[in-house]
Amino acid sequence: MKRRRLHSVLLAGAVVVAACTPLHRRIVEPPRPDRAALEQSDALLARAQVRRERFQATGGPSLSFLVLEPRNYQLDYEVLRRDRLFSYRFRVFEPGEAQAPVGSIMMLHGWSTDGRYLLPWAMRLAGQGYRVIVPDLRNHGRSGKAAAGFGTREAEDVLALARHLHGRGELPSPVHLFGISYGAVTVLHAAARWNDDGTGAGLGAVVAMEPFANAADAIRTSIAGLLQNAPHLRWHERALRSALRRRYGPDRVERAIDDTGALLAMDLRRFDVGEVMQQVRACVLHVHGRVDTLIPVGTARALAARRPRNVYLELPEDGHFSTTARADWLAGPLGFWLPVAAGTPADANCPPVRLPADPAGILPAEPTR
Repeated sequence: MKRRRLHSVLLAGAVVVAACTPLHRRIVEPPRPDRAALEQSDALLARAQVRRERFQATGGPSLSFLVLEPRNYQLDYEVLRRDRLFSYRFRVFEPGEAQAPVGSIMMLHGWSTDGRYLLPWAMRLAGQGYRVIVPDLRNHGRSGKAAAGFGTREAEDVLALARHLHGRGELPSPVHLFGISYGAVTVLHAAARWNDDGTGAGLGAVVAMEPFANAADAIRTSIAGLLQNAPHLRWHERALRSALRRRYGPDRVERAIDDTGALLAMDLRRFDVGEVMQQVRACVLHVHGRVDTLIPVGTARALAARRPRNVYLELPEDGHFSTTARADWLAGPLGFWLPVAAGTPADANCPPVRLPADPAGILPAEPTR
C-alpha cells in the first residue's frame, strides 16, 4: 500500500525552492529521485511486467522510458479525501496476459517528477487496450541532461522517440498524447508538429491536464502557490513557508525568470502556449482543477477560450496535484473518449467527455462545452 499526502508534496516543492542551488538552476534542472526510491519502484515495475528501455536521439539526450503492454494490471487505486487533504492507495496484483493493442498513448509527466508518477494512469489505460509509452523528460528521472525548453525541446525528444518506436513497429496507430502540467505543454508542442515531423504514426487525440499558458507567469504563480500557507499545515511547515516567502520575494523571482531565460536562450515572458494550441489539428481535452493555486483556473479558462474546438473540463474541488492524481475517476472515461475524438473530422466540434459520479464523493465535474 502506498499513500501520499499532497500537502507533503507541496512542502517538498517548497524545500526544492529553498535549496542552496540558485533558483533559476532549480527551475531548469530539478532534483532527481534518490537511489532507494528508484530501486523500490524497479521492484514494483518488475512485478507488474513493465519494461524500462532507453533511446538515444541524434543530438539529444538519452531517454529512459517505460513500456506498458495492453493487459489487465490488476490495479487497486483509490483516492482518499477529507476536506482539501488528499492521499491515495496504490497496489498492483498479478497482471494478466498481454493483448493486441488498439492504439498507443505517449504519456508525459510534470516538472520535478518522472514517469513513475503516471503509473496509475498508464495501467488503467493499458487495461483498456492501449500500448502506453511513458518517457522521463530530459533532466528528469533516469533521462539524460540537456537544455530545458518548457515543452519545446522536450517535444523534439518525444517526436524522435515516436519515430524510433514507429520504425520498429512498436507504436501502433492512432497515437494519443497525454500530458500533465509541464508535460501537457510538451504534448501540445509535439501535437502541433506531429504531421509535419515525419513520425510516420497517425496522431489520435490529445489530453492536456493542468497546462500553463505562459512560462514566466507559471514560474511566478507556482512559486507563490508552493509557498502559501494552508489550514492543514503544521506550525513548523507554516514557519518554513513564511521564511521562504521572505527569501523569495517578487524581485528575486523576476530575476530568476530573467536568468532562466538567459540560460536557455528563451524569452519566457513571450512564451505563448495558446498560439501553439491553435496549431494542433487533433481534438484536445483540456482538464483543470478549479482550486489550483499553482496554475490559477482563470488562466486555464482564457487558454481554453482561444481554441473553441477544444473540450474544457473543470474539476470543481481539485487543485493542481489532486487533479493529476484522479486516474480513479477520469482514466476510464478518457479511454473511451480517445477513439471517438480521434475519429472526429477536423472541421467538427470535439465530443464531450461523459463522467460518472466522483468516487471520492465530491461534486461532479463541469464541462463548459
